Amino acid sequence: MKFRFLVKLISAVSVMAVVFLSGTPHQAVVVLAATSESAGVDQIISQPATEQATGAEAVKVADIVLAGVKLNGKWGFINPQGEFVIPAECKEIRAFQEGLIAVKKDSGWGFYNKNGQLVIPAEFAEVDNVTGGFVKVKRNGKWGYYDVRGKVAVPLNFDEVRGLGENLVPVKSGGKWGYYRAGEQLVIPVQYKDSGLFSEGLAPVKNEGKWGYINTIGKVSIPFQFEEAYSFSEGLATVKVKGKYGFIDRNGILVIKEGFASVGSEGFHEGIAAVKTDKKWGYIDSKGKVIAKGYDQVFPFKNGLAEVRTIKTSVSLFNAVLFAAVGSSTGYWEFNSNDILPENTKRGYIDQTGKEVIPTKYDFANVFHEGLAAVMVHDRWGVVDKTGAFVVPDQYDKISAYRNGLAQVEKEEKWGFVDKTGKFLTPLKFEEVSAFGDGLAAVKMYGKWGFIDTDGKMSIRLRFDEIGFPFADPSFLEEKLGFFCGYAKVRINDKWGLIDTTGKLVVPAEFDSSSDLMGGSFGLLGVKKKGKWGYMDVSGKMVIAPQFSEIGIFWDQELLDREKSYYLRSY
Repeated sequence: MKFRFLVKLISAVSVMAVVFLSGTPHQAVVVLAATSESAGVDQIISQPATEQATGAEAVKVADIVLAGVKLNGKWGFINPQGEFVIPAECKEIRAFQEGLIAVKKDSGWGFYNKNGQLVIPAEFAEVDNVTGGFVKVKRNGKWGYYDVRGKVAVPLNFDEVRGLGENLVPVKSGGKWGYYRAGEQLVIPVQYKDSGLFSEGLAPVKNEGKWGYINTIGKVSIPFQFEEAYSFSEGLATVKVKGKYGFIDRNGILVIKEGFASVGSEGFHEGIAAVKTDKKWGYIDSKGKVIAKGYDQVFPFKNGLAEVRTIKTSVSLFNAVLFAAVGSSTGYWEFNSNDILPENTKRGYIDQTGKEVIPTKYDFANVFHEGLAAVMVHDRWGVVDKTGAFVVPDQYDKISAYRNGLAQVEKEEKWGFVDKTGKFLTPLKFEEVSAFGDGLAAVKMYGKWGFIDTDGKMSIRLRFDEIGFPFADPSFLEEKLGFFCGYAKVRINDKWGLIDTTGKLVVPAEFDSSSDLMGGSFGLLGVKKKGKWGYMDVSGKMVIAPQFSEIGIFWDQELLDREKSYYLRSY
């Protein structure tokens, strides 16, 4: 994501004209008089701050809402009243993860929670992402783990640590590997030359040049005999024997004989594994039966489908460099991309029987959204479902991905919308259109912009000269989108403002650039005046004076999650 913060926020509240001080006497935020007619404010504010979890669970933080702001060159977090909850003394910040945010101070990296408590001290040279209630940290050249309560889970005594597998962490000391049970003790002494993660009760370990498997008490379950070995997935693990890859079961029996030049890093997933024979990739099932073959690039299965690609033999120098840069040297990609493919590459999709539901013969095939994918045939676009059947005929010059059951289509420089059956919501009559957001889509006719609803009716009349992207950085969005989380940027004559879904100007059209405005939730919107950012309420009153060089936005996380989910890569 291109925007900096995905944080939960609460409603704007009535505040008096006052300077709110943060935890340090040198920081102050100018808060101007404002009123709010929002219902249920007291109830929202009175929600409990935290709910303590048990065991290795993360601490769950109830609806505490903060926005990141940069003041005098340092980052902090404020609440909707303008008070600093996390003081502006951080050189760098990251997004909240599992209720914690990583911050870098002069003393090092640490973690705050949403109550403003420094849960993990800011004294580390490096920190990793919070995952499953734990975070990897480094101090004085040694690695360890903390949990999200601020307790040491693995002491910082090790030269290297890896991820957690079944609450056991591979740890390295003196050139040897062992396993530490998080929050407890070293349960398997450091003795191995290499190690992998525990999965399904077993972990691959290397000793004297060969790999084998141990159980959670350190007993050897599968003898050391493999050139390479990987963690178990769905009852099978990849191993290398005599220079070729195969699969063993939990008894160590080679149930799928070695014979593959390479395998996908996920191993088996949804009962299928990607394998490479000679120079081409394909898939096998858990019995070793080949279900598909002959592809140059393959991806893991997800929801019953996998993306596959073929490449023409003639590859330009530019494309060769491009593919080398993004990892096509292996041919197995761990995620699928919606990026435009080089002209020598064809994308298709197969199901779990190996059937090409979208053949790689098409000039271009998009990723699936809402169960449908756009494909191009002889420079004309149509839409197919997961069986490969055309639901929208291939007759359009352009077509978008589906969003909330509707797609934008263009033919002979006129735009309209079609539903999943190919039925028109609106005729092809608009000069430009946007995707639907908050139940409204921007449309342009006769040089002016307005908004239609999902019934195709004009909801906000044609009166705007331009619409903008919701964020100051438009590169976050894949396509032009008018409304996002309740607001849209609009230009009237030469000035920009923000409207709500009724068409009301909640931020007056008085700004020179759309990048000086950002939407928000709970009645607080980001605005930039004279080079400084502040917050305005929905009545157009400035409630937190412009004073910040950069800001995050107050978002309703539920709305934001619903909106951004459309942009996630999925089938």
